[in-house]
Amino acid sequence: MRKEVCRRRRAGFTLVELLVVIAIIGILIALLLPAVQAAREAARRVECVNHIKQLATATLQHESTHKFFPTGGWGWIWIGDPEMGFSKRQPGGWTFNILPFLEMQQVYKMGANPNAAAKRKALRQMYETPLSVYNCPTRRAAQPYKYILPDMNPAQYEHPNAVARGDYAMNCGDQLYNQYWGPSSRSEGLNPAYAWPDTETISPSNPWYSSGISYLRSTIKVKQVKDGLNHTYLIGEKYLSPDHYADGLDGADNSGLHTGYENDNYRATYYPPKRDRYGVEDWYLFGSAHPDVWNVALCDGSVHSVNYSIDPIIHKCLGSRSRTNPNDPVVFSMEDFN
Repeated sequence: MRKEVCRRRRAGFTLVELLVVIAIIGILIALLLPAVQAAREAARRVECVNHIKQLATATLQHESTHKFFPTGGWGWIWIGDPEMGFSKRQPGGWTFNILPFLEMQQVYKMGANPNAAAKRKALRQMYETPLSVYNCPTRRAAQPYKYILPDMNPAQYEHPNAVARGDYAMNCGDQLYNQYWGPSSRSEGLNPAYAWPDTETISPSNPWYSSGISYLRSTIKVKQVKDGLNHTYLIGEKYLSPDHYADGLDGADNSGLHTGYENDNYRATYYPPKRDRYGVEDWYLFGSAHPDVWNVALCDGSVHSVNYSIDPIIHKCLGSRSRTNPNDPVVFSMEDFN
């Protein structure tokens, strides 16, 4: 009987042995967790690249169809209107104008209604509708986010409580300024006598000049991209403070998709790109939530992952469709910013 009891005791685990096994399992999990997280981030980055590729392809299809890149619209108090076409008459920006080329005609046509009240309601619904292709999965999901602005344009659309937001921005140039409020009414915006800012005159004293691909009421053609389609930014990820991914308190992310020319959907290259950082708001930068790189499409449709350490001069030049100084000595290749 004693031999049998001893034999049974020797067949079990001691407390020390059990603790050793648990410690080993904990160490293995700690070693594997960073690898798992890195693999997940790599997958999210690939998805982000695919989103930008789709947006770039749709933008180039727009150019092929209409013979100019998507217009930047009228300003931040306006959103897209399907009954206003694709020219300078269109109050909405690039995100709205490429919807038909993303096979999202249903969303694009939501506001096509002759009844004024029904149209205002439909445009609000369009403004609220999230579209996953406009969101980076590393940063945030495609869903409506809190909208805290006052009633910006009650004549055009009903006031929403939440709106869809995007994580990608069109290149508006190598200047600093990247937004405009817009005319106070539709009739004012369509009036040839309305004093739109001068976006074409190159002058140190003109803050409105824009050297990019899409900006306030732009209709840039391929032939105007004199630096080359493969040397000019088209669409890239925008910088955003993680403090405000969801609350709408960041001044560069407080509106939504489909507005006209504003810093929510347009960014410039005056300053170098930056990784998203807590406690730091910036309304002008390209950047992303990815740890080492941000993704951008060039005007030839190719997509690249760019280091945050890119030379600031090269980055600035890549934002201009035609550098203003013909004697600029900067020469670079694709390898310089990969």
